[in-house]
Amino acid sequence: MSELANNSLSALKPVSVGRVYISLVGLTLLLLTTSIIYLLVIGETFIALTAFAFFCATLLVFYPQLCFYLFFYLLAAYIPRTIGTFDIHPYDLAMGLLAVSVALDFLLHKSHLMRRGFFDGYFMFIIAITFVSALFAYSPARSIVPCARILIIYLAFRVFLTMALKIGVERLLHRYVYLVFFLSLINIGLYLYHGGEQRIFGTAWLAYETYAMTALPMALTFLVFHSKPSKRLIFGAICIVIGIGIFATQSRAPLLAVLTAIPVVLIMAGYKARQDRLKPVRRRLKTLLVPLLVLATILILFRESVLSGAIGRYEQFIDSLSDPQGTVALRLVLWTAAWKAFLSDPLTGIGIGNFRLLVELMPRLRLVSVWDRISYMSAHNVFLQYLAETGIVGGIALISLAMAGLRKSWSNVKTRLAVSDQSVSVALYVCMFLFATTIFYMREWTWGQGGYLMAFFFALTTAWTYELRGKKLNTATEPSATTRVRPNTHD
Repeated sequence: MSELANNSLSALKPVSVGRVYISLVGLTLLLLTTSIIYLLVIGETFIALTAFAFFCATLLVFYPQLCFYLFFYLLAAYIPRTIGTFDIHPYDLAMGLLAVSVALDFLLHKSHLMRRGFFDGYFMFIIAITFVSALFAYSPARSIVPCARILIIYLAFRVFLTMALKIGVERLLHRYVYLVFFLSLINIGLYLYHGGEQRIFGTAWLAYETYAMTALPMALTFLVFHSKPSKRLIFGAICIVIGIGIFATQSRAPLLAVLTAIPVVLIMAGYKARQDRLKPVRRRLKTLLVPLLVLATILILFRESVLSGAIGRYEQFIDSLSDPQGTVALRLVLWTAAWKAFLSDPLTGIGIGNFRLLVELMPRLRLVSVWDRISYMSAHNVFLQYLAETGIVGGIALISLAMAGLRKSWSNVKTRLAVSDQSVSVALYVCMFLFATTIFYMREWTWGQGGYLMAFFFALTTAWTYELRGKKLNTATEPSATTRVRPNTHD
């Protein structure tokens, strides 16, 4: 009987799952293509594009790395679409696709999604304070979007951590620098096209400031630590291009951030060279002057032509230190208003997302001569805005996150590693330094593209900590681990 059953089963032809899948996908693609063409013919372009995007998302959802890179590059494109009172961005949709993809990957393959994030508690602290402030907000409706936004930022942190552990921190940092280099080339081209008469932010819009001020110090770090002369030449050129891109924006805040970050790079590189006896790194510290001298030469040569507008704005900033004017005066008004809002309710604040309604809470601000130009703006100071909207506890939560990032990245810097790995530790420390300092004069770090970049850098710092632990474990299990190994002093 069993032999008869076996013979019967063997007589059955096996079904090719691959062919069935391909046939179904091909049929679906044909139907979808026909539908999209029909929608385009009748003029329903948005619905057609939505259908096409939905189909692509269905195919991509099983490939987390592709979803991550889709989000990674879309984040550099500011293309909002207003639906009602909300602005929907392509990178927000890509973030949702990436989150679903990572969750599916975790369920199917048990990925690193649930590993400890080191900064989880600090993010939870900020989330809790955000929701508490929403309960006491002047306009609770205004608090809905910020509450959802801070949850999305934490979700992004967890998702980025997963992807960084899979892809590798150093690779992601290099791709980040290359992306900003490409954005800077676009900005320089647009700046020259307009003859230097317009402020250029490019496809990333105002987020380019955050991109540029973090990528340039990274490129300087790789310039010092990379062992290959060709790579050092590339990163030196990248520093120059990003520096010119910053001048194309004519913004003072990212330039100030870079000027404060350069000494940090020098100090950290010198510290690592002395600690690990890295003579090549110590010699290459002088090469940092090369891109800086090239940038200074370009400024001198084009001071009276295409760079005259940028130079004029920077000179105006210097003059404003003694006699506030222009945007410097506007910032002082905003910071004063934020401080007064904090004093009006120092415990819970006026409510997350309610800063733009400050003129309704404090009608006397209408008497300020420049208020008509700055109403409904942010405080251009993340810390003061958190003080105003979430009270003293919210300000403490933000500072605690910044200090935690500095401590964790500093502990990674102190770890003795090969020369090629030191650049990652120093680059991430500089990022944490910039976050901890620029929250006092930048417009965004906890919303929009800036919020995603904050989650990205904290996730990379966490992932790098895990990578360092793996490197220590591998070193400890080597047969020569019981003997003292002299540091490598060669490139």
